[in-house]
Amino acid sequence: MSAEAQIPCGNRAVRLGRKSTVIPASPSQPQQCKLCPSDLQMLCCDYIQKGLLYQMPFADQHFISVAELLKKSLSEALVYFYPLAGRLRTCSDGVVYIDCNDAGVDLIEASAPDVDIQEITEAEVGPVVRQLFALDGASNLNGHFLPLLVVQVSS
Repeated sequence: MSAEAQIPCGNRAVRLGRKSTVIPASPSQPQQCKLCPSDLQMLCCDYIQKGLLYQMPFADQHFISVAELLKKSLSEALVYFYPLAGRLRTCSDGVVYIDCNDAGVDLIEASAPDVDIQEITEAEVGPVVRQLFALDGASNLNGHFLPLLVVQVSS
């Protein structure tokens, strides 16, 4: 995604910028990770979404350099957590597994210049917060064609 898209939040907007596919720094061995019964129960649930707030490490550091550093670190972490870079598959006999194929995870760079930090930290999750998550409302079953992990870094 090279063009910026805007997601309206009332009179505010989250602007989606560059979307990159991050793959493991070293190729993983192709394999299938079968899901256990407790994993299968989670397929009908929405993606688990976690938001973390950080200040820029240095006042003079640019957002783009932080995003590039995050991309490199994520690529290195995927060497050890390679199933996250795979996709769900279902065999003809109904067995669901993770195809560890290094398809990658999405890293999305976004900006929310008009969003106040208090809107994000309020007790109730409002529309502004929902717009900070790229796969809000997606079901785990969508992991057959969507990345199993999406990271959005917003300034």
